Amino acid sequence: MKIHGRPIHPFLLKILIVCSLAIGVLVGVGVWKYLTGRSPEFSLSAFLLLMVAVAVMVFAWLARSGANKPKQIRPSRPKQPEHQPSPKPAGRGYAQATDDQLRQQFTTISEWVSHANTPDERQQVMELVRLNYPQFQEAARHFLTTGESLDTIEKTTSKKQLEDSAEIARKSQTAMFNALPFAVDLSTRAKQEGSLSDLISEARAHLKSAPAPAPQAWQTTLGAGFHEIDRLVSVGDWDSARVALQHIAYDMPKADPQTKADFTAAMCQFAVRDPLFQSVMEAITPLVLQTPGIRQAQIYAGWAPEKKELVRYVLYYAAESGQLVRVKKGNSYQLYPKGFTPPAKQST
Repeated sequence: MKIHGRPIHPFLLKILIVCSLAIGVLVGVGVWKYLTGRSPEFSLSAFLLLMVAVAVMVFAWLARSGANKPKQIRPSRPKQPEHQPSPKPAGRGYAQATDDQLRQQFTTISEWVSHANTPDERQQVMELVRLNYPQFQEAARHFLTTGESLDTIEKTTSKKQLEDSAEIARKSQTAMFNALPFAVDLSTRAKQEGSLSDLISEARAHLKSAPAPAPQAWQTTLGAGFHEIDRLVSVGDWDSARVALQHIAYDMPKADPQTKADFTAAMCQFAVRDPLFQSVMEAITPLVLQTPGIRQAQIYAGWAPEKKELVRYVLYYAAESGQLVRVKKGNSYQLYPKGFTPPAKQST
């Protein structure tokens, strides 16, 4: 049996049948009382209570049927496939690139390196390589170092600097070959190494044939000698320039007062630009500021014996150029910060 298309539970059906029979009996008794002249109030009250009980049972059945109704299961979303990274494009420095593509990329990098003549331009090349051909970053760095060393080899007039730069160039070239992401055949590698050796040999031959920066006599101190020193400074060979000036200084005791004054002024101009002078002053200045009047001999104590002459050179021209004040004290000097006014000597 169904009500509104819903099946009735057998137990509930039995209850309804019993209730219907009870109601029928009560209604019949009420009718009989009414016909015989008796009051049917009791029967009507009982009837109303039964009707309420029936309504409660029907409501309970409807609630139970709703609770037992199978829930509609929302279909789950289909499982998304796992993310697969897109393949990296070939020819952009990745492993998928063929050797021919990698060689073509390195050719492009070589053109960039050949036009990089300043530190800023070299930095720009490294940034381009990082963005476009990341596999070549290490090789490009060694390539640029080789180029810098070759520039120094071509310009220097110092044999030591030439040999140091040549060693750096060789090591950088070898490191560059080892860092390339493609194989370089032995013949090509030998050819490039031979070209580098030829450039170094040519630079050595040129250095031997070039006139050495021989010490100039004091009579030409303000002439060709200082032009040669300016040339040494322009290529960064401060050590050779300093040695050349020292040789000139050896003849200064024989010079007239004006030449001595000119030479001292020129040396002051050189010293304040000398990297060695600047590095020593950076170490000495805090000591003089902390201990005004510190003796020069105390400054020497903090330096290796072989550096004593260089420290003396720095202190002398620091005083001559006005960056320090030196006051004679016994067989040494007292050092004071810039701007100090030495006390006047008391008359005895």
